[in-house]
Amino acid sequence: MTSPTAPAAAIAARRRQTERKLADVQTAIAQLRRESGQLTITTIARRAAVSSTFLYENPEARALCQNAVAATHARRAQCSADDHDRIEATWRERALNAEEGLTRRTRRSGPNAPASERSWASSATRRRPPAAVNRSRPWSSKTPP
Repeated sequence: MTSPTAPAAAIAARRRQTERKLADVQTAIAQLRRESGQLTITTIARRAAVSSTFLYENPEARALCQNAVAATHARRAQCSADDHDRIEATWRERALNAEEGLTRRTRRSGPNAPASERSWASSATRRRPPAAVNRSRPWSSKTPP
């Protein structure tokens, strides 16, 4: 027969094993955060060397994983929003600079503008004649017959 302390010893061993697994889960989450890895139940389970079932069935492990995954999603959403704002700001700045350049050029292209700028303004609106055909290349498709 088994002694009365055998079930208590088995229960204590099971609790120690659970505590070790929880510590491994915490370590795995910390490592994945440092490495900017993707935090999912599967990646945490693989890194911690525990089963996904343990992470889902143990309330403490589930809370650890859910908090870590939620924090990662929030952090990535913030980074995405920051990137979007940065790109939008550079686009807006380029558009304003282009608009300012156009208004500056149109103000200068009047009759009182320097000759170099008048010629630029008039050449921008004037049509150019077609380019001359290069007769030195007999294989060109634009050579006369």
